[in-house]
Amino acid sequence: MTTRSGRHSTLRIFPLAMAAMFFMIAVVTLCAAEPDKKKDKKQDPFRRPAVSQPIKPTMPAVNRFRTDRVFLEQADSLYRLPYEYEERQIVKGDVRFRQAGMWMYCDSAYYFPEKNSLEAFGNVRMRQGDTISVVGDHLYYDGDTRLARLRKGATARRVVI
Repeated sequence: MTTRSGRHSTLRIFPLAMAAMFFMIAVVTLCAAEPDKKKDKKQDPFRRPAVSQPIKPTMPAVNRFRTDRVFLEQADSLYRLPYEYEERQIVKGDVRFRQAGMWMYCDSAYYFPEKNSLEAFGNVRMRQGDTISVVGDHLYYDGDTRLARLRKGATARRVVI
């Protein structure tokens, strides 16, 4: 009789244990599928300081049709860290650079006008005329040698324009 009562108690507990296990799996699955609503938005580490007086944009007295220089044609924001030893401008937004007939587009960049170079990040595109087009995620461009190094998704590893 002990074997029979032991067997009956096992048969009674087994369906309850299985039901509890399926319930726990369902709870874990629902909790994992629920999106986390408390995620913070990305904070932009480069914020422009408050302007004490309005800045009037001016075009420098430079021949902008020179073919040996890289020119910043457009950016939504431009920022320069105050105590850097080299001229580095941080540009963001719809950024466009030009050298001769070649255009470079990106989301943000470090622009070094004294070195005639730039480092571009995010959705980088280079276009010259209707025939040459290169796409990548990261670009270093030297305007003196006209050598571009693209990384992370580049359609070409080394481009000389």
